Amino acid sequence: MRASPAHPPGTPPADLAGASGEEMVILEVCRGREGGCPNALLDTGPWRAALAEWLERDQVHLRLRRRLGRRPVLYHHKLRIALAGCPNGCSRPQIADLALVGTVRPALEPGDCLGCGECVESCPDRAITLEDELPRFQDQLCLGCLSCQQACPQECISLSPPAARLLVAGKLGRHPHLAREVARVERPEQAVELMAAEVERYLRHSRPGTRFAAWWLAQRG
Repeated sequence: MRASPAHPPGTPPADLAGASGEEMVILEVCRGREGGCPNALLDTGPWRAALAEWLERDQVHLRLRRRLGRRPVLYHHKLRIALAGCPNGCSRPQIADLALVGTVRPALEPGDCLGCGECVESCPDRAITLEDELPRFQDQLCLGCLSCQQACPQECISLSPPAARLLVAGKLGRHPHLAREVARVERPEQAVELMAAEVERYLRHSRPGTRFAAWWLAQRG
């Protein structure tokens, strides 16, 4: 995201020819519905637009670059953001600094259920069990996809409107860490508000050159 030359209060000016050169924010988006993905839950278009608007408005690229002064840009200096339309995570949200992953919540209409267990067998997350011949969904395990609904012969499983899981602090390197879910949001503006707050704290309180994920994890012990 390219930013204007102005910089917000608290950001030191920098006489750097490359300050707006090499991209400091990598936004990776899956192909989603626009690309014909059959698993897409979120319409990633509005979410991508909201992220791009925030990054431009807050001049995140420019502020990250200026923090480095004249030091060369290394891999871990960049902020990586992923947007995935479903839990399959083709845009690699698990190793992004910040990520949004499409999700839904299943619900059962028990009057039509046969207790056949097809939904149990179909669940890739082992989030469904049969109790008294009825499926029970375990929210802490369910990542939210289409599998159980598609498998049900009675069509008695409904899905909530799509939302997004907000993941933070994924990284590879010497000490890899899978991104951690911190919230679920229903609208792009909610996601932007939470993500912008985390990045703002990072820009104001971390040491220049510190990796975002490493900084975030250190704040939480």
